[in-house]
Amino acid sequence: MLNDIAAYFADNGNTYLGYVWQHISLSFEALVIALIIALPLGYFSYEKPFVRQLSTLLTQGLRVIPSLGILFILIPYLARSRSRSKKSN
Repeated sequence: MLNDIAAYFADNGNTYLGYVWQHISLSFEALVIALIIALPLGYFSYEKPFVRQLSTLLTQGLRVIPSLGILFILIPYLARSRSRSKKSN
């Protein structure tokens, strides 16, 4: 197995390093964008209670989105299993 890995990197090492560099640059860009948004928002939230409340409500609402995505993915499976249980009665 280690020989296979070594052979892969011998053949595709430059491609792999390109993908690693692409990943690092995209991650750094996302970090910079997040800092540009978060630092002023944090400062204004500290200074103004209304901004603090609004940003807290907004971020708490955004936390729900991944759960809703999973729910929408599971709806067809849950509906199918429920219809099967009704047929067996």
